[in-house]
Amino acid sequence: MSNRYRAALFLAVAIAVGVAVTPAHAAKGQWSIGGNFGVGMYSNGAFNDALQTHVPPLKEVKDGWEYGGSIRYGVSPKVALDYEVNLLNGTVTDDNYTPNVDISTKSVALPLSLYYQLASNDKYAFHFIVGAGPMVSTKWKLDDGTPLGTTESKSKTAFYAHGGFEGDWMVGKTVAITGRVLGRLAKASDVEDAADPTNKVDVDLSGVAFSLGLRVFFGSGY
Repeated sequence: MSNRYRAALFLAVAIAVGVAVTPAHAAKGQWSIGGNFGVGMYSNGAFNDALQTHVPPLKEVKDGWEYGGSIRYGVSPKVALDYEVNLLNGTVTDDNYTPNVDISTKSVALPLSLYYQLASNDKYAFHFIVGAGPMVSTKWKLDDGTPLGTTESKSKTAFYAHGGFEGDWMVGKTVAITGRVLGRLAKASDVEDAADPTNKVDVDLSGVAFSLGLRVFFGSGY
């Protein structure tokens, strides 16, 4: 089991424990800002198939660390709108080659999400999430550390959507620890090689993501 899969399992358990054991509350007109860090697991079917055509085959890009932040506004006691910037960062290093080859599929998701509060008290809140928006600067890259050995794509913008759940555990009057699990659709088709436009491959960062973070609340709710 890779370190990223272990981290994903830990985050999933942390989310479940946070919701179950400390089973913040929203308010109309309340603002909050938050940051998150976690791990994503990606489909990347066509891209990984292309990596298998190399001799020997290159390692596949299946997961990566993610981080980002958002600003949120409560439109009612149960509903909030959230605008997020999140880096999707699929990477792997293939040490079967000399020099090593660093392989990546990256993008920046900019979704606007609706958060619906399913349950809450003074210590916790549990939300259902659904959102969509653009996925920008989507690129792939193979890099062995030398200019001649670097192959990378142009960037492309595509559609992004996600759904999932978030648990917030209040550790102070205005601060919460958050845990989130998402399923997402995040595919950019035919991302072109920057040097050879005939070389195109899909970058598919669809899959599942887990994250932990902090959120600070301010405004009319407190």
